Amino acid sequence: MARSVLAAAAIVCLTALSAAAQITNNYWLSIPPATGQTPPKPPPAPEIPDVPFAPARNVRLAASIGIDKGFRPAGLWAPLWLGPQMVALPGTLHGGIALMAWYADRFNRSRVIADTSTVRGAAILDMALSRDGKRLAIAAAAGDKLQIWTRDTQRDTPASLIAAIDGACDKAGVAWLGGDTLAVGARVIPAAPAPAQLPIVIQTQHTPAAAPQPKHIVDIVQSAREQQPQSLALDCLADIDPWTLIWSPDARYAVAQGEERGKWTLIDRARNACTAIDLPAIAPVAFIDWQAESRSFLFTATPARSPDPAHIGVMEYTLASHQARLLASPAAAASYIGRQIAVLGSQRMNVAAIAANPGALWPAEIAWIDPARSQVNIVPTGFTSTAAQLLHAHLSYSPIKGMLAASFQTPNPKGAFTVLLWIAAVARNGGVLGTGKMGAMLESWAPDGSRLAVLAGLPAHPTLAIVPAPQ
Repeated sequence: MARSVLAAAAIVCLTALSAAAQITNNYWLSIPPATGQTPPKPPPAPEIPDVPFAPARNVRLAASIGIDKGFRPAGLWAPLWLGPQMVALPGTLHGGIALMAWYADRFNRSRVIADTSTVRGAAILDMALSRDGKRLAIAAAAGDKLQIWTRDTQRDTPASLIAAIDGACDKAGVAWLGGDTLAVGARVIPAAPAPAQLPIVIQTQHTPAAAPQPKHIVDIVQSAREQQPQSLALDCLADIDPWTLIWSPDARYAVAQGEERGKWTLIDRARNACTAIDLPAIAPVAFIDWQAESRSFLFTATPARSPDPAHIGVMEYTLASHQARLLASPAAAASYIGRQIAVLGSQRMNVAAIAANPGALWPAEIAWIDPARSQVNIVPTGFTSTAAQLLHAHLSYSPIKGMLAASFQTPNPKGAFTVLLWIAAVARNGGVLGTGKMGAMLESWAPDGSRLAVLAGLPAHPTLAIVPAPQ
């Protein structure tokens, strides 16, 4: 789990504020005009099975997994791969946070990787997977201690307690920085000092000591060595929520949300420094992803004066310039594709048209953006959707396979359904992998790009499906 345990009336808002916010082009409106492909003729209305997930014709389903009713997946998380033959879902089990995994050739065997019993009755606050998926880190509250545990996800060996941080804790986040190094951000309440023992003969009033105040910490923990956690002495600790830290791939930088809503901070671990992410007239909404070389990150935002989901857009913040630029609006789903960026939306969708007809259908399109060259290529998907559904779409990219997966709801004369598509990053062609009529989907690629794990039927009918990647 990379971090702790998922929008449209908008072009006028963000573009009108671009000068004040030092934002450059909106690539849906880029000049010179974007190159485009002729949309294919709409296919006839297909027969969509009334199930959470059904593979498309000529797609062989590798596994369809029924989820035990006692386990409830966390709806905001796509499936997590613990290697090419094991997939896991975070959720709740018996009222506590847990991680359930399925494995074997047909993914027909399951086991609990982490729950309350794994940490000897402590309350799990957060979990994080190492990059190879073979180790799990757990932050758990146990009385007046914040405990940090690790466990091998490939074996049944018990979890190991590697650190205990003084203080009661109700909010914590844990992340792997690489190798055996973990970062822990938390709010802890130090233990109250013991009351002074006065002689019984002294009859005087004693003023009780003030209750200890919560404090914010960011500690670095080594999982392979027995040593005390090392605290980062950051001057912004009081102003950020350290359990929200999202670390860059090189583990040098982290983005933290602030105590004040809409205020984000960039932490530089090498310099032990904090820098406010300055976004004049812009309110950040959600972090999307870091660029692979840790040079920039994608996020969604709205104008500060119009902080409603209808005005949402995808933006990119560059660390070298400390500036953000608008990529597309209205839009909320995006992914880095090497040095390029893919954004799901529609060229025709704009604030005035959506306000006039909120239920209108728009052609769903993928914008392939090259910010360095100010170029964009618009690729139609062949499907339509409403603004609300396009702004709740999901994208997932496999750099090894060179493929993008996209899921969103689309209308049909026989009932709306969610479609799962694949698109090749180079050829820009693709097809349908599956459909579902009982809710939304979240998908993720296996580490080797050979399969997709799909959590479908959200939220009421969760079903886990394993789909082979197109050849």
